[in-house]
Amino acid sequence: MRFSAPTLLAAAAMIPSTMAHYCFNKLIVDGNYTGDYEYVRKNTNMNSPVTDVTSNDLRCNVGGLASGKTTSTYKVAAGAKVSYTIQRISTPY
Repeated sequence: MRFSAPTLLAAAAMIPSTMAHYCFNKLIVDGNYTGDYEYVRKNTNMNSPVTDVTSNDLRCNVGGLASGKTTSTYKVAAGAKVSYTIQRISTPY
């Protein structure tokens, strides 16, 4: 099936504009979930767009550096399966 450029542009125009952020809020080790931000650095995650590319907020987001020193670490055994849960935060663009 082939689509023309006007058809694709019309379809794209119908998609609502949003900005989505993802917070990694829980650690999962071998299927066991930790508490919210128990071993994950917390940030406010609401500073988009980042306009200063020299800012630390670009890599750690607002609040990421401040909470880093209070975040605990989790000892993971070799071969363990490690993952995170994500919490999607959408805001109108």
